[in-house]
Amino acid sequence: SEKEDVVRTIMEKTGNKGVDSAIETVGIRQTIKDSIEVIKRGGHINWLALNEDIIDISYIGIVCKSANIKGTFRYKNSYRPVISLLEAGKINFDGWVSHRFKLDDIEDAFRLANDRNADKMKIMITI
Repeated sequence: SEKEDVVRTIMEKTGNKGVDSAIETVGIRQTIKDSIEVIKRGGHINWLALNEDIIDISYIGIVCKSANIKGTFRYKNSYRPVISLLEAGKINFDGWVSHRFKLDDIEDAFRLANDRNADKMKIMITI
């Protein structure tokens, strides 16, 4: 959202209709607001990330769109099935991983994760 107007791009690609569902995985003010703007009336939003504690959002956009918003904190019992699918080669998320670190370099990984100016997608720690 810092490099591109995500709302404009999504609305252009959907003919100004918006999307049925938005999954927000960053947890910052702008992407949370964007998730509300891009959904259709009756659309679903799932907020996954924990980043900013209190943000200012317009509840009018939520109410007028009859938005369904769900916050998800944990992924209880979902790791094992996903790991099994990855191990079996049935899904491949390699394109999502922008950086890989060995466990010994975990401090560097956390520094990168906390650097808001760094260009990153997902950071993986290998054991």
